[in-house]
Amino acid sequence: MKKLSKDHARALAALIDALNDAEEAGLFGVADEAREFYDERSERWQEGERGAAYETWVEALEEALSEAQDIADLASALLAVTNAPEYY
Repeated sequence: MKKLSKDHARALAALIDALNDAEEAGLFGVADEAREFYDERSERWQEGERGAAYETWVEALEEALSEAQDIADLASALLAVTNAPEYY
């Protein structure tokens, strides 16, 4: 596999750092808290307009955070297989 340019390696490392910072700041826990909030509400609320809208938002948040983690994993793998230094 072709080695990444220094600019690409720096960009990937910056992306990984940003996602790690978000994780350390508790961003990924927000989805868990949002899901817990939803689950603690009554069935009537969950089935109502507000509950349905909230659940849609929670699902989108969970999906976005899952995709962010997938991107971080992919970026880490790219750095590893191209033998690029992890940080410049």
